[in-house]
This record gives sequence, C-alpha cells and structure tokens, in this order.
Amino acid sequence: MDSTFDNAFFLNLRSAVKVVLANRAQLDSRLYDALEFYQQRNYPQTQSVLEDILQTPPPEVKNSTAYAASLLARCYASRGKDQEGLELLESEEIARHFHGALATSTLYWLTAHFYKAQGRYSEAMEKLQTALDLVLTSTAPKNAFRIVSDLANVHLALGDEARAITLYESAISEFEEDADYKDALVRTRCNLASVYQGVSRNGDAINIIDELLELEEIERDWSTFIALKLNRAITLKALARMDESLKAYSEVRDLARAKHDAQFEARALIGLSEHARQGDSIDDALAYVKEAYEISEAHKLQEMILVCMKRIAVLQHANGKVDDAIALLRECFTRYVSNGNRREAIGTASDIVDFLTKAHRYEGALETLQESMRLQRSVYEAETERAVEIASVRTRLAKEKEAARVRDEERSRVLNAVMPAHIATRLTAGEREIVDTLPAVTIMFADVVGFTELVSSMSGEALLELLSQLFTGLDAAASRFGCERVKTIGDSYMAICGASTELDDHVERIARMALAIVRGEFALPINPSRLRIGINTGPVIAGVMDGQRISYDVWGDTVNVAARMEEHSKPGSINCTEVVAMQLANVADMRLIKREPLNIHGKGLMTTYWIEST
Repeated sequence: MDSTFDNAFFLNLRSAVKVVLANRAQLDSRLYDALEFYQQRNYPQTQSVLEDILQTPPPEVKNSTAYAASLLARCYASRGKDQEGLELLESEEIARHFHGALATSTLYWLTAHFYKAQGRYSEAMEKLQTALDLVLTSTAPKNAFRIVSDLANVHLALGDEARAITLYESAISEFEEDADYKDALVRTRCNLASVYQGVSRNGDAINIIDELLELEEIERDWSTFIALKLNRAITLKALARMDESLKAYSEVRDLARAKHDAQFEARALIGLSEHARQGDSIDDALAYVKEAYEISEAHKLQEMILVCMKRIAVLQHANGKVDDAIALLRECFTRYVSNGNRREAIGTASDIVDFLTKAHRYEGALETLQESMRLQRSVYEAETERAVEIASVRTRLAKEKEAARVRDEERSRVLNAVMPAHIATRLTAGEREIVDTLPAVTIMFADVVGFTELVSSMSGEALLELLSQLFTGLDAAASRFGCERVKTIGDSYMAICGASTELDDHVERIARMALAIVRGEFALPINPSRLRIGINTGPVIAGVMDGQRISYDVWGDTVNVAARMEEHSKPGSINCTEVVAMQLANVADMRLIKREPLNIHGKGLMTTYWIEST
C-alpha cells in the first residue's frame, strides 16, 4: 500500500484522498484528518493538524514528514502565504525527508510554484525542468502531466504564448482519457481556452468553453463555472456574435446575483454596458456601469471600483461632460499610483492626456504626460530586469527563441506621441542614450512669415488651436512623403528624411513635400504663401537628450545651414543649397533657379537655388 499511496499522494492529491479513504487504518489518523480538512477547504484547521504532524511525525508511516510538508505547502499556496510555503520547502530539515525520484520531483514542483508566485521565473523554470526529468524515471511517470502544465503556465507568464499552447495541447492529448487526471485536465483546458482568447483564436476558445460547460462537475464548481460563463460571453463578443454575447452576459449577471457573487455580477454589468455603448445607447451604458460601481462599492471590490470609474469617465466624455470625465480619471490615476499599480496608472494618464488634448488644454496634457513618463521610467527599469531574466531562461532551455523583452503598450503609445517612431521603439527596447551618426539625410525648416503680427491679437486658446492645425497639416505632408517631424520651436517646423530608414531619394522626397505644402495640397490654418521654407542635405548627428524631459534632436552643420536657407527664403518659396540642387537636377517636374550668392552667417558666400514645380 505504501507504494500505491506514494504514487497517489505526490503531485496527485485527489487520488491520494481516495487511497486514504480505502486504507485509513494503515495511516496516521492525523494525516487522514488533514486531508479531509483540506478537501473541505478548511485551510486553518488543515494547517494546524499538519504542523502538529511535522513536530511529532509518526515513526511507523513511511515518508510521513514529506506527506505532511507537501500538503502544508499546498495549504499555504491556497491561502496566498507564498513566503511561508517557500521557507518550509527550502528548509534542510524538511527537504531531507523527501526520498526517491517521485518525492523529490514533488519537492521541486511545489518549490517552483512559489518561485512563480514571486515572479522568479528563471528559478521556477529550472525547478520544473528538474522535477520533470525526475518524475519520468519514477514509479508514477504519468504525474509528468502536472509538471508540463505548470511549465506552460511559466512560459505564459514570460509572454511566450506559442510555447504555452504547445505544452497545454501536448498535456491534454496525452492524458485526456485518464480518469485520474480529470480535474487537472479541466483546469488545463480552461487555461488553454484563456490563452486562445489572448492570441485571438476565439473560435478554438469557444469550442473548449462550450465542451467544458457540458460537464457535470463544472456546474458543481461555482468559481470555475461562472468564470467559464463570463469568458463565453467575452469570446462571443470577440467573434461578433453580438446577440448571443448579450444573452450570455445577462445570464452571468442573473446567475451571479442569485449566488450573491458581487465580483461576477459587476463584471457582467460592465459587459452589458459595453454592448449598450456599441449600440450608441450611452444612457443605458451609464446605467449598467453605475450599477456595477454601486455593487463594487458595497462589497469593497477595490479593483472593480476603479474599472467602473474609468468606464464612467469614458461615457461621460462621450456625453460631452469633459470636466467630469477628466476629474474622475484623475482620481483613478491618484488611486492607482497610491496602491502601486503603475501599469493602470500609466494607461489612465494616457486617457487623461487624450481628453485634455481633444479639449485643447495642452498645458494640463503636458503636465500629465510628464507624470506618466516618470512612472514609465520605474516600470521600464522593472521590465528591463524581467527581460534579462527571460533572456537567461530561454537561452538555457536550448535557445528555443531569441530572448524578447516585454513592452508596455501604453508606454509605447505615449512615446510615439512625442518621438519619431523608430526612436520610441528603441527607447522602449531599453536604450538609454541614443546617439546616431547619419551620413546622409535631408533637413527642411518651415517658418510663418509675420507670425508675431498675425497672432498679436489672438487669445491663448486661439493661438494653440492655430499651431495645432498648422503642425497637423505639416505632419500630414511629412507622412505622405516618408518624412517625419523632428521638433517645433514657436511657429518654426523642422522635418527630416532618411533618418529612420535609409533612403536613396531622401532629397527628392523632402523637396516634393515642400512643393506640395506651398501648392496648398494640405489643410493649413494659414495661406501657404506665408510659409518660408529652406532645405539642406548632408550628414548629421541625431539622438535623445536625457533629463527631466527627454527629447529627440538633430545637430550638425547640415542643420545650421538648412536653418539659414529658411532665413534667406521668402514667403511661399523654397530655398535650397547647391548640393540639394545638384541632386534634384535630373528630376523632370522640378525647376531650379539659381540665385545670386548669399552671405551666410558662419559660411560666407554660398550659391543657393529656388525650387519650383514645372
């Protein structure tokens, strides 16, 4: 019986309970009591009994200390006491009682669980791999199923969905007909359905969910049952099966209400709110989410309270209540910061910036953006540490993949709003100091002639609106021709071509951009004849200046001369250097008109040209 009990107990607790029930007389009665308490989820009583066994283990029961320690570790895990569980398993006094491949593999498997809970993924992966190697040589190789499933969980935590799916599918196909693993298979299939949702394989996800919901044991397990019901509603919505999704959300709400499950009732109401919003029924959407908020407040569901507040803010904004929406988001931001949820704080800050920008309240948007970027720095440092760990894990495991860094989408979105795309990508990837020597790019400056007089009688809001429209129009021109904005200073606009991607025709591209602007091809708040444009080409140094406000800039003689070309241009015209003119000489639809030599500050006499369309 000892061998049978070993096989059943280690890694397979439910089977162990069955063996204990059949062989109670041969076991220490305290272990039987602990198993029964654990099965009833009476964790405090389980812990008390097991701690008593560890203090006075019965000498007649083989592996009694290992049995008790394994079950106590699971009890700690069930109660979220991860540090206590890890200290128990790493104790030399406890570890020496785990004899044989099966027991030792269980020790490593349980230890890996606590490492994963603490975010120590490299150590968790190492322990699980060792546990897998051991269990395959043990008297119960089938227990490898649980280890493979947990390996999938770690890969998923590391962001490797493809590897996680492969491992989940492998474990399921190997053991789906094995009655001893029925409960574990249900959990693994639930995990697989969730990963399918995450990678947009919603058809596969709904198939698994529907199959699981047909199982009788699922209906008896309320937490799994209601979670599957909610995921079904979410997946149906992703599949655009809107009527079915709406019905499924309503069912979840009714089921949760009947069971007094506030968490799932609130989540179902939020789903119903999203349906109403998509149907342009903002009032109904607000009613649903406010009900969810009241339920969350009544039951002190802090995370759900903030989710509801953010959704109420979005709906208020849609109803034109901009100030109320911004105030609510600011409160959410403050709460996220105070409770240490930096990711949600950054996402909320991004929404605030968006609302403020749409309301043309740029100063407030800038202040919020700066707060967000300070948070992003701390997140970035944590992400860098995690990325290094991911690289270490994947290299050691047969170099399955090139190590990948985990990036925060919200941080990327904010960076892309203030940086050229290729620079934002590099900052997100981890570069702190960016200095590039670019051998050949083209620079354009555009300036509004008589700007001071033009705006002298404008209000601050009108001025910001004019500049916003002006730079938006110039950005559109840059985008069409593969150029990009570097920066703006007052009413001056600086663009570059050939910086993010090496281009043979960067001179022609920026010249065409300038011609399109002066021809009035883009919507601008001023007559393009007021714009004075200068162009030069050559080598530059480009990089990011660090500090309280990071910024991207371009330096060098090429830039200085381009600025001088703009200064010596005239309204509605494009002035360029001789080197630019030489590269445009064979462009059929451009005319180059040589000017009298100009005395350029710092350069002396220079030959320049007007660029015109033929």
